Amino acid sequence: MSRAYAKDARVLAIDPSTRGFGFAVLEGPERLIDWGVKETKKNKNARTLKLIEDLIERYQPSVIVVEDYAGKGSRRCRRIQGLIKEISKLASKRQIRARSFSRVKVKQAFSESGASNKYEIAQDIAKRSLSSPRGSLGLESRG
Repeated sequence: MSRAYAKDARVLAIDPSTRGFGFAVLEGPERLIDWGVKETKKNKNARTLKLIEDLIERYQPSVIVVEDYAGKGSRRCRRIQGLIKEISKLASKRQIRARSFSRVKVKQAFSESGASNKYEIAQDIAKRSLSSPRGSLGLESRG
């Protein structure tokens, strides 16, 4: 990934759970565009994929980021693992680059700020987005 591409990339980060998924849309490494939680009750995987398709249509991301469920620290059940695979397939079908990061890698990226859980990481992203237009979230590709 070129440096210019990483700087201007619109990223859709997706965090599936047993009750739905959380998401964040970032433009470049420092600008938070949108975030939220979507709940699904019936046909959870199909419904989640439809909601993600809607987010893709709305935000036109160049990268989709999900958890590396095979990575150290992951505790994803089989259904969620399968859902993450389907999200990656959806990205590929839409010709969107898919990236995955382990929970450990994400925590390491935010360790300097002292953020160690999802809530603290979310607060740190919001703080960086609001206070530092040149800031970096620390998850950029290293080449």
